[in-house]
Amino acid sequence: GGFCFLFGTTSLFGEETLATLYPSHEAYVEAINQTTDSAVAAGFLLEADAALIKARALTSDIGRP
Repeated sequence: GGFCFLFGTTSLFGEETLATLYPSHEAYVEAINQTTDSAVAAGFLLEADAALIKARALTSDIGRP
């Protein structure tokens, strides 16, 4: 309620969707690195925040068997 509509909503991807988008862990990390670098270049993220996002991607289970 209230102002929540201003911030949007989040829907988590299922395992099948994640496997299609990121067939390997390396593909996931590369996608995160590319989009994070783009966000920094566009001024949406600070370098320090980008480093944290990239570090978290490396430890993620996404794309791992």
